[in-house]
This record gives sequence, C-alpha cells and structure tokens, in this order.
Amino acid sequence: GNMTTTSPVTTREKALNGIKQGFRRRDTTVLRELFAKYAKNGVLSNETLDSCLEDLGCSRRIEDDIFAALDTNHDGSVDLDEFIRIATIKNSLELWTQSLPLAQILADSLASLLPKHANHIEEICDLNDESVQIAISCASSAFEKMFKQEVSELRAAHEKANTLKSNDTSKASKFQVICMNAGFVDDFHSGLEGRIGVMCLQFEEAMRREHCVYPGCRRPFSAPNYKLADTTPQQEYGLVAARAGRKEAEWEELRRDMFPEVLLGDGAHGRRIPDVARLVELEVCRAAGLLRAEAAAVV
Repeated sequence: GNMTTTSPVTTREKALNGIKQGFRRRDTTVLRELFAKYAKNGVLSNETLDSCLEDLGCSRRIEDDIFAALDTNHDGSVDLDEFIRIATIKNSLELWTQSLPLAQILADSLASLLPKHANHIEEICDLNDESVQIAISCASSAFEKMFKQEVSELRAAHEKANTLKSNDTSKASKFQVICMNAGFVDDFHSGLEGRIGVMCLQFEEAMRREHCVYPGCRRPFSAPNYKLADTTPQQEYGLVAARAGRKEAEWEELRRDMFPEVLLGDGAHGRRIPDVARLVELEVCRAAGLLRAEAAAVV
C-alpha cells in the first residue's frame, strides 16, 4: 500500500551524521564555541541550554530537578564547565557499547600484521595505508558478527523481562523485592563486570545517571514509610542534590517552587531532607570515613 520505506542511502547518511555529531560533542573546542554562541553574560539558562544541546544533536530535555542537580554552584544557570560536563554525559546506549570488545578486536587484527616480539606501539607507526585498511576491514567484519550476536542475546533477554513484567502490572514499592530473571547462564559466569562493564569509580556521577538518565528514572514508585504513593527516582535525586549546600531559608523557598508538597513537609508526614554537605562534616560521619556519595545514598 502506502507504506513508506527508508532507503539505504538515507539510513547511511543518518548513521554518518550521528558519528559526526558524536565527534562534535567530544570536542571541547566545539563545545566552547557553541557555549559562546548561546551564552548570555557567560552562562546558559535552562531554555538556552536546551537550544545548545539541540545544536549538538542531543534531543534530551533537561528537567528542572536535573537542571538543579547539574547546576553545581546553585546560581540558577549553567557555566562553561557545567555545560561541558552535561554535553559529554554518556547515555545508556554509549555505556552499553563500551562493554563491547571493539578495541580488543582491532588490537588483535593489528597485532597479526606486526613482527612478533616487537614494540607494537613503535611498529604501528610504520604500517602503510594498505595494511591499516586490511586491519580495519578484518576487524569490522569480526565486530559485525559479534555485534549481531550481542543484539540477539539482548533482544532475547528483554523479551523475557517484558514477559515477566506483563504478569505484574502493580506499581513498584520502595521496599518491594523483585526477582530479576533477565539474561542467560553465560552472563552469570562472566561475572557482574562482564555483564555491565567496568565499575564506575565516579560514585556521585554514577548515582546521578542511575536516578536521572537510565531507563526507569521516571517510573513511579511508592514509599510506605512516608505514605508516598507517587514519586520517582529522578524526583528523589533532585530533592537531595538541590538541598546540598543551601541555607535553610534558601532551601525552603526552592523546595516550594520545585517540588510538590506531597513529597515534603506535612504532606509527607513530616519528611525532611538533610543537607548532605553538612552530614559528612558530622563527627560520626568523619569517624566512619563516609564519602559524600555514601551519605547521599543514605539520604
């Protein structure tokens, strides 16, 4: 009938454009020029930040609570350093592809073309264009085969997870125990690092991604201890991050503007959000050697 199909040329152009935009997002010179184009008085507002990210090919909308968390100096705007940090945040797709052994495949392909027992870093400088092309071509072929297998396994795991999810449509609870049955036996034997990649030692950044970026960050859950029937990981992170380092009066004004009454105060049965910055200065926290990220996790 009237079904519209996407031609291979259009698909290829989209892929090439995506690669081009990726190089731009990782180029600090480009980011500085873009910041200068959109910034007013040396900063970006929430609205101009969205326009700036759109120019970079990022479609993500920066919600108010995430904006407050990324605004590390709490001045209601984003400076150059904060913008570079935002623009270079890796999304869930980038984090997943990092776990794929593309670098190892390319290294194996290159090593086969170099003399044995040689200094490979020096020898690689002497490779001619033909050898480089052969190494890339062979690595690409091997990577394509491996990638298709990874996608197939990922699809099967998600189908199984979705089947389990469809059998339980109830809203998640903060204290609900969920049996996660996604993956295969091989995934178990490869260990946690083999399944999700190398552990991120930037704990606060990893915590922010988990609550504000990764899939499920806006999925409602209940917190029976405060009789909260509808909050999200993103809102909870926003509360803790926005509170940190603010004076009491400033925080009270901000929370009334940013967060529903049901999440705090009388609407949440007296719930209070302590200041993480002050918590880590307490003698008991110092004695325990608590990191800021650990205190935030407890809050």
